[in-house]
Amino acid sequence: MKERTFYHYSCRHGAVGIRGTGWVRPNSHPLLCHELVWLTDMAQPAMNALGLTSHTIDCDRTAYRVTVQTDNAVWWPIWARRLDLETRRKFDTAYGAMPARWWVHQGQLRAVKVDKLSELVNR
Repeated sequence: MKERTFYHYSCRHGAVGIRGTGWVRPNSHPLLCHELVWLTDMAQPAMNALGLTSHTIDCDRTAYRVTVQTDNAVWWPIWARRLDLETRRKFDTAYGAMPARWWVHQGQLRAVKVDKLSELVNR
């Protein structure tokens, strides 16, 4: 399978760590018992669509766009079949959520590029 380009969005302090190591590392989610790297095909983020609102944290989780390439990302609607229906609904029915634009990866991924979005907009 051919590698595809995906995007992982991050806050400033997360981007510092990614730039420092060159890797996007999986994180745990409070509703899941898996560590995942969350990806999308959306080159411009939409906070609600991607589930990157800041209702519980103060960071802007869409301040930086990390470009990655992989042939091992799993489309969320397929990966989420392993979840119980109640947990899946919490993700899929969140206000503005677009789960058809989500992919997940269960290992670390090499960061191809890390861009501060406000600098891309001002070019």
